Amino acid sequence: MTAKEYLQNIRDLHLDIIAKEKDLAELKQQAESLQNTALTERVQSSKSNSSNQTIDEVIDIENLLNEKKTMCNKLIMSTYKIIIQISEEKYRRVLIEYYFNCRTWSGVSDVMHLNKRWVFRLHGRALQEFEKIFKLAT
Repeated sequence: MTAKEYLQNIRDLHLDIIAKEKDLAELKQQAESLQNTALTERVQSSKSNSSNQTIDEVIDIENLLNEKKTMCNKLIMSTYKIIIQISEEKYRRVLIEYYFNCRTWSGVSDVMHLNKRWVFRLHGRALQEFEKIFKLAT
């Protein structure tokens, strides 16, 4: 696995966590809505069953999300130990902004107050530095 693939896996995992958190928020909102509807109805219907299914889905997603967050945090911490060994601060920053903070290239460019083209060059150089340290660490 190359350093770029390794870093991209961390970014993908982080983006997946963000997407799952959004799904979870929507399901929780649905569960509350179904629960409120079930409380106002006098006759039991399939809505309470639907509410239970939604609650089960929420619990499953929360468990999966917690596992992914734990794995992501471990990867970020071990990768951060490599990144802080890179001598050039701009290299470190471009890697952290893109792979850990999941910014777009335009976002990285804005945060660093640099031209997007220059950010790409920095990224390439940063990957070369990261690769050297990454190979020694693995």
